Amino acid sequence: MVKDLPSLPREYNRTLYSEEYGMNARVDCILLKGKEAYPVEFKASPKPGVLYNTHKYQAVAQALAVEEALGKEVPYAYLKYANGEVVELAITPRLKEKLVAMIEEIGKIVEHERLPRPTDSRKKCRGCFYSNLCRRL
Repeated sequence: MVKDLPSLPREYNRTLYSEEYGMNARVDCILLKGKEAYPVEFKASPKPGVLYNTHKYQAVAQALAVEEALGKEVPYAYLKYANGEVVELAITPRLKEKLVAMIEEIGKIVEHERLPRPTDSRKKCRGCFYSNLCRRL
């Protein structure tokens, strides 16, 4: 965790498209520094005890989109929570690989028109778009 966001030039509310991954990324803020850029995601909730995978991989997806669309390296992304806490997330090759595997899996789900496997956690079902169709319910 870092104290606050670096003081750098910023662009706000950018929607970027990644042709390579076939996705749009809505980036709340992009910090710019030479050949590098740092996406920032503002969260409306306080920082959780453990960083949620959904928050982590949203930041990684934004990093991939920023790299492709702006042609800049993205070594870090930031998540700024409602309670003011800031998490600096290193964008590692391993995180990128895992995200690409997820994107490919989503592509297969769409292509074959099958719902994803049900989650083991019922808490994740709340607010899910498919909750009325899911075989678990």
